[in-house]
Amino acid sequence: MKKFFLTFICCSLMSIGIGQVNKKAQNVNIDMKKNSVVVSDFLEKELNLDKKQKKACLIAYAEYANNLNISRKKIKEKGVSDKKIFNQELMRHSVKLIKMRDLKIKEILSKKQFLKYNKETVMFINPLTLRVEKRSKI
Repeated sequence: MKKFFLTFICCSLMSIGIGQVNKKAQNVNIDMKKNSVVVSDFLEKELNLDKKQKKACLIAYAEYANNLNISRKKIKEKGVSDKKIFNQELMRHSVKLIKMRDLKIKEILSKKQFLKYNKETVMFINPLTLRVEKRSKI
C-alpha cells in the first residue's frame, strides 16, 4: 500500500511539473504587443504622424513583434540553451526583421520624416523588447 501511495504521489508531482506553462515566454509576447502600441504613440509625437501613418506604423511594429516572437520560438526549438548564443541568434534574426520593418515604414513616411526616424528616433527604441528609452536632457 505504501508503494502505491508513493507511486501515485510521484506521478502526480511529475504531471504537475510537466504541465507547467512557461509564463516568462508568455509575458514577453504580451509585453511586445503592448510596447508596439507605445512605440507607435512615440513615433506619432516625434514625427508628427497623421492617423493613417500612425496606423501603418502600428501594423509594421506589431508584425515585427510577432515575427521576433516566432524567431525566439524557432531558436528555442533548435535547442539553444546558452543565453549568449541565444541572444546572438536573436540579434541575427532581428537585423533581417528590422530591414523589413523599416522598408514598410519608409513607404508611408515623407523623406523628411524618414530621415528624422533614422537619425534621431529609432535609437530610443530597443529592438528586442520594443521599449522606448528616455531621452537624456543635454
